[in-house]
Amino acid sequence: MNRGYHHIIDFYGCDPAQIEHQPFWDRVLHDAADKACMEVLCAKFHKFDPRGLTGFLLLSTSHLSVDTWPEHRHAACDLFSCAAPEHALKAVAHLIDSIEHEDFTSQTIERGYESENVTADSFSHEGAKDQRQSVARLELPVYSTGECQKFYVEDVLLETESDFQKILVARITAFGRCLLLNDVMQCAEVDHHIYDKALLSPLRSKDRRILILGGGDGYV
Repeated sequence: MNRGYHHIIDFYGCDPAQIEHQPFWDRVLHDAADKACMEVLCAKFHKFDPRGLTGFLLLSTSHLSVDTWPEHRHAACDLFSCAAPEHALKAVAHLIDSIEHEDFTSQTIERGYESENVTADSFSHEGAKDQRQSVARLELPVYSTGECQKFYVEDVLLETESDFQKILVARITAFGRCLLLNDVMQCAEVDHHIYDKALLSPLRSKDRRILILGGGDGYV
């Protein structure tokens, strides 16, 4: 399959003033494209009356768009690109860092057409060990809804099993490098800064003796 990845990000609990401010989105979307080394061919924004905004960047690799509902404190961003997956992740991370929000969801859809190199239909431990499988599918539970989301594994960095649990470190589309224990996501490269800030903010510059219980998520 000739792959393109469609990243869909929904932000909740946004600042209404921020998400209906057109200059903000003009800057954020262009900066996201720039960080991902994506060429912007043209841009178009439209402000609705009385509230809301839609914006669109036409990219040489496809598009980046936003729609906002300030009255509901909700913003929706789409990025579809056939560029290198790691480039698109930089754009997604920039959006997450730039938009004030209380919560967000992110999903990735693989799009393309079939070719001689067929992608694996399902993720398995045996398949993960075969480095010729460049992308495999992984289903992760969403405990808040009881559903499962499908993600694509670009590279398995470590797969092993301790006396207590299965351990998988993999590069997953939309999340970057991730740690999974017993097939449950523990931490991801794209949003680890949220946990870093929460754990490190109580520290003072004069603190020298620090006790870490549990080991954290490995980033801090």
